[in-house]
Amino acid sequence: MSKEMNVSERLKGPTPPFFKRVINVALSVSAAGAAMLSASSVVDGFVLPPALTILAQWMVVAGIIASAVAKTTVDDK
Repeated sequence: MSKEMNVSERLKGPTPPFFKRVINVALSVSAAGAAMLSASSVVDGFVLPPALTILAQWMVVAGIIASAVAKTTVDDK
């Protein structure tokens, strides 16, 4: 790429097809983690084990970060 782009230009630029799929998968992982975390407040008597709570938290964080990084990739063609 001949010109360096700032973040707003990257977000407005075209995203390659592979990274569009990465964004969708990452948001799905994040949504699954959020659903696991919210299940205990929705269903009475349901308690998520501590290991799964930590896993769900990491799923949310990893999904958000992966989708943000994938969104900033641009197709320079």
